[in-house]
Amino acid sequence: MKSFFEASPLSRATYYLINAVVGVLFLIPFYWTVITALKPTQNILVYPPQLVPRPPTLDNFHFMWFERPEVRGYFFNSGVVAVGTVLAVIVLSALAGYGFAKLHIPFKPVVFFSILLGLMIPNQSLLIPLFDIFQRLNLINTRLGLILIYTTFQLPFSVFIMRNSFETIPAAVLEAARIDGAGELNIWVRIALPLVLPGVVTVGILAFIASWNEFLIALIFTTTDALKTVPVGLSVMMGIYGTQWEMLTTVATLSCIPVIVLFLASQRAFMRAVASGAVK
Repeated sequence: MKSFFEASPLSRATYYLINAVVGVLFLIPFYWTVITALKPTQNILVYPPQLVPRPPTLDNFHFMWFERPEVRGYFFNSGVVAVGTVLAVIVLSALAGYGFAKLHIPFKPVVFFSILLGLMIPNQSLLIPLFDIFQRLNLINTRLGLILIYTTFQLPFSVFIMRNSFETIPAAVLEAARIDGAGELNIWVRIALPLVLPGVVTVGILAFIASWNEFLIALIFTTTDALKTVPVGLSVMMGIYGTQWEMLTTVATLSCIPVIVLFLASQRAFMRAVASGAVK
């Protein structure tokens, strides 16, 4: 079987053309959202629609961020929940992944398979019992409650990724550290974690995106305006009698910035994880 670089020029050109078309299709909604946020209010619904805002303005961004304090509250809540979820998922999945990959645990295959069963259970089917439990624990309308739920739902796949990452570490490296007298926790922190940094970054990115964009759980478990996250706050801007498109698209554009910045800052480690097989 020929590799990609050994294929004919026509095959490579077709490949690039198909990827370019798919990329453009994915970018069209994002582009339309951004240019709508940059348009003056009176130009949003004009016909024919403006493909380029004339004139572009940042008034919508200034108004939504500085004149609407609840919007800043949405971003603060989402940021706290997302960062808390990322930290919890990284620590717990890294510990579990190291144990499943490098330690002798009784009934290890059974326990690992039981964790992976969590991937087969729809999250929506657990919301009613979770709501009852969290109500008894007074965790409704708390950021901690959202962090606990998001961490629980992210852990099965994150443990799977971290186990695959730790399995790439040669056993001789860890045995040499044990012979030198290092404890398992010391080995995990100083030797194992730095060697699987791409896997840690991958888990962190996936956990951040999932918790930042999640809507249904945040809608059900937060009933007060002060604790609404960005996705729930966006839904408030879609009214029964009309939608404030300039507000909706402006907040939607702002909500994309943290995810884009995070991915651009860590894309090298993420691509290394993909290339090494941490993400299958």
